[in-house]
Amino acid sequence: MDVFVLILMILLMIFIVGPCEEILFRGFMQRGLVRTLGDTWGIIIAAIIFAGIHLVGLILYILNPIIFIILFIYMFAPYIAISIMLGLLFRWREENLVAVIVTHGVYNSILQASLKFLKVYNSTIFLFGNEKAITSIENNKDYKKSTKRIELVKSKTPENEIFNFLNNNIIHAIVRGNFSSSKFLKNVKELFNVTVINRLALLETYDGFQFFYGPIGIDECNNIDSKIDFVNKAIKQFESINIEPKISILSGGRLGDIGRDAIVDKTINIAEEVVEYLRKENPNLRINHDEILIENAIYNKSNLIIAPDGISGNLIYRTLVHLGGGNAYGAIYMDLDHVIIDTSRVGSLSNSIPFVLFL
Repeated sequence: MDVFVLILMILLMIFIVGPCEEILFRGFMQRGLVRTLGDTWGIIIAAIIFAGIHLVGLILYILNPIIFIILFIYMFAPYIAISIMLGLLFRWREENLVAVIVTHGVYNSILQASLKFLKVYNSTIFLFGNEKAITSIENNKDYKKSTKRIELVKSKTPENEIFNFLNNNIIHAIVRGNFSSSKFLKNVKELFNVTVINRLALLETYDGFQFFYGPIGIDECNNIDSKIDFVNKAIKQFESINIEPKISILSGGRLGDIGRDAIVDKTINIAEEVVEYLRKENPNLRINHDEILIENAIYNKSNLIIAPDGISGNLIYRTLVHLGGGNAYGAIYMDLDHVIIDTSRVGSLSNSIPFVLFL
């Protein structure tokens, strides 16, 4: 519906508002003033009248001189500028109304579309929780300062209700917060009709180096096909934010450890095959098998690090964030139609805010 209204508004601006205003201000008013006063003063006076008529609504603030003056100064300059530009274009094009009508219509369309965008993305935050959680928020002094931008949703099953809101387009993105991971993942799979979940986390070492990382779920990337699929989805995510990936694939040991343990051998072989396959698929891709040496991946400034499997990935994540002084800024669910950010129940929700804004 918003798209339809926006398209209708643009058509009105181009085919009705623009022509009507230009016929009046340039076709009649400026043309007459120029012939009487000359080009310079004719264009300037027509521009002043144009700006003045557009600011007639400021009369509502006439009893408050300070607000009236501030609004007048703030709004007058853009109107006078566009009017002078249109006036000069009208003279340059030898009083061709078509040129100024099209320019005026396009200008109005861009302006209104921009204002519509800002209005839409002046976001409201919905907080979901049970009665105890919502009551706690209601009593928080910070919430009381921000009630215009925050809506509280009380539910006996908030982890279900939040997805009902998403499915009905009441909200457009989700941050998991402290919902149960198992229930949350189940709802994601049901709503988006997927069987495989791929989450890409943004992590930071204790000394401030940031990198994307995965897998973080114990049931993610446990075979070669799922790992290749994960990396390809991560590469697409990097492309969408205009970052060139530098990828480190980890395994359970060094190449020299082959033969010591069958499970370790399997992780090493998978890592080698993943790197070989992706290099053939994209010869320019910067990707290496850094074996078990995650410290080398950090030293070499890899911005995408892939753990051997979901279990080790989750352990590395927890060790870095909860024991090693690092930070986690949330994990995005890749290849879904909506933005969903996962968070650790024992982590700080505030750590996820930069990731949400970034996306």
